[in-house]
Amino acid sequence: MSAVLLLPLVLVLCMMGLQAALWNHATASSRTIVRQELLRAAHGAIPVGELGDVLIRRLEQQTDIGAIHVDIRVDDGAVSDGDASGTSPGHVTVDVSGSVPGLVPLTRAPVRVVEAAPIEGWRPWP
Repeated sequence: MSAVLLLPLVLVLCMMGLQAALWNHATASSRTIVRQELLRAAHGAIPVGELGDVLIRRLEQQTDIGAIHVDIRVDDGAVSDGDASGTSPGHVTVDVSGSVPGLVPLTRAPVRVVEAAPIEGWRPWP
């Protein structure tokens, strides 16, 4: 009699654990893809202007993330007051958000990844 009562509870807990693991895997996979492409853009392998398209294409091919939104901010490191300390390299920040489907139909979980990297390159001394 107790097995009849406990079995559904155990199945629900197992399903919740599996669902949490799948959502965590989707976040980790998207973070890896974002880091790889961000570093390629920061090193100059791909133009920063094409980074959004590259990220969307790779995320669609390699993950189940839907409704992908990519926001890219570029800080060139310039200082407006003319101070010589403003020659530091800039940064590229990428904010990717979307949602992943769940095991239970009609369930989705949000995924958000924010990564930043310095822009590498040679800059002349002012």
